[in-house]
Amino acid sequence: MVRKTIDMSMLDKLKIDGEVANYLVQWDNTLLLTAYDQNRTFVLTADGEQLLIRERLKDVLSRFAQANLIYEYEMEVHFAKVGCQTRGYVAGHHRLVPTCGSSNGQVIYYMVHLMEDASELESDKRIEMIMTGREGDKYHVQIATSERTFRRIVSAADEVLMTSFPSLNTGCIAWGR
Repeated sequence: MVRKTIDMSMLDKLKIDGEVANYLVQWDNTLLLTAYDQNRTFVLTADGEQLLIRERLKDVLSRFAQANLIYEYEMEVHFAKVGCQTRGYVAGHHRLVPTCGSSNGQVIYYMVHLMEDASELESDKRIEMIMTGREGDKYHVQIATSERTFRRIVSAADEVLMTSFPSLNTGCIAWGR
């Protein structure tokens, strides 16, 4: 089992394993994604590859939503019902959520259902998520967001899951509720 630490604040310094024209983000093949620059998206795959997609983050997310039959207006309604303006993508027990609002240039989308745990790094008030890859490998991903914001968005996605898909509400990150 591999244990790897990835500091997303050093995105421009990360080793890129490849650049591709097409990569379809799916619930089970991606741990996280974020804008790398204006026209490319960084993806950490479930296999641990660090790829660049030659597409804007907005377009990658749009293709993801279309492929998974997730409609923006439905997510807007579901997240509004739980009192959260920051929307993710929820389908069944799967949750892809952002670290902050989508208009923030530093936004990172990550698969909550592949997150084993998360905690605040006391030294600099960032969050470290432990993500589980395809072979059981552990990725310690450090992201620049406050614990409060992080928990608020994950909790909202959990509530959307529980209210929209009540028969599938196992596996939520309860955050001490």
